[in-house]
Amino acid sequence: MIFRKRNNRKQKCIAAFFLLLCLTMGGCSFPPELPDGAAGEDEKTYYAYYINKNEDQLIEEKLDMKVDDGDGGNEGLLQKIQNVVTVQPEGHDADEKEALLPDNIRIENLEITDGTLTITLSREYGSMSAGREML
Repeated sequence: MIFRKRNNRKQKCIAAFFLLLCLTMGGCSFPPELPDGAAGEDEKTYYAYYINKNEDQLIEEKLDMKVDDGDGGNEGLLQKIQNVVTVQPEGHDADEKEALLPDNIRIENLEITDGTLTITLSREYGSMSAGREML
């Protein structure tokens, strides 16, 4: 009779182990596969945010940040980023938007290291209004 109780306990432990294994594996999933040549939405859609003329609201604008090999790789991407930040917005609603940085603030250096963009701004950044800086 003692042998039977041990065997029953062993069977319960094995059953509990497999139940736990099934529950654990049921929570696992793989990311959905995309068709060949298709990029995920996060990889192909970029947005620029401009400030409205009252400097109290952000305006979102979709951007095309594709860089051709002829643009110089990271250098071409850095140039596009600099243009977005410093150049006055264009288009049908350009009169409602302002560039992110005022004219007196310059970008002194742009650098991408291990996927992190570092922007070095001129000293005049410290004199920018707090409201504009927060936006």
